[in-house]
Amino acid sequence: MNRSISIACIAALIATFNVTAQSFPSRQITLIVPVTPGGSTDLMARQIAEPLTKALGQPVIVENRPGASGNIAASYVAKAKPDGHTLLAAYSGFHAANPFLYKNLDWDPVKSFTPVALIINSAQAIAVTDKLPVKTFKELIAYAKANPGKLNYGTAGPGSLHHISGALLEQLADTKMTPIAYKGTGPAVTDLAAGNVDIVITTPPGVIPLSLTGKIRILAVTGNKRVPSLPSVPSVAEEGFPNFSVDAWFGFVAPMGTPSDVVKRLADEMAKAVQGEGFKKGVEGAGGTVQFQGTPQFDATIRSDIQMFGRVIKAANISAE
Repeated sequence: MNRSISIACIAALIATFNVTAQSFPSRQITLIVPVTPGGSTDLMARQIAEPLTKALGQPVIVENRPGASGNIAASYVAKAKPDGHTLLAAYSGFHAANPFLYKNLDWDPVKSFTPVALIINSAQAIAVTDKLPVKTFKELIAYAKANPGKLNYGTAGPGSLHHISGALLEQLADTKMTPIAYKGTGPAVTDLAAGNVDIVITTPPGVIPLSLTGKIRILAVTGNKRVPSLPSVPSVAEEGFPNFSVDAWFGFVAPMGTPSDVVKRLADEMAKAVQGEGFKKGVEGAGGTVQFQGTPQFDATIRSDIQMFGRVIKAANISAE
């Protein structure tokens, strides 16, 4: 009797192992990046690919599929086989905002994907030209209210996170400002230093160098906490505006239907990878903060940001088309 029970137990364990072995990725894993090489999303994917390769014992490569503000990459991954071999490097400015900016998308941020893990959060820096007579975020809000239509803000184009952030600032101050579109953040910051634009809201690395020259001032960072790269700069929450949160997050999602044990294994290994000193140092050097969220928390973040982005975009009547 005991021998029969033992054999049955061993058989059950073998069956369980075979299910797990078959369902977990057994060949190359591809991280699809929705932008060209060199950007924050691309760097995030490349930084985590090496530790994941070591942990999983199989190649993890990065493949760039830029275009259409992330829609090409998102569409590709949404249609990929849901087996854990293809993941999308998701960025909040695309993933939560695009459904409100583009018509007839063939992917949905909730229905098309299973969240794996959020790994990086990057607060945005609110910077102004030194020609603007404000020294704090509170003063900027007061000045904008007192001078409707006078201020403008630089963006990386219609529908960009910079544009949405500026629109939220307008709504917060209950005033009107003019968005000025540039081909990227760099030109906008250059014009900010020259005094040709009043405000730029972007990630810290884009404005820190010129802030050291005194040509621009960084008044605050979005969200509830200060960031390591700007320890002396207050958060908007400290300034009395906790609802001004438009942080940029970066994480990974898999095609909907990917087995839950595969998703969990990937998330568990990502959780370990982001704790490495090399990873943390690289992220903080780029102005971000390691902030791991597993599937349930990441799913809640995505849904919350979809609501926020939708509200702001609709109120400001923003369209990328």
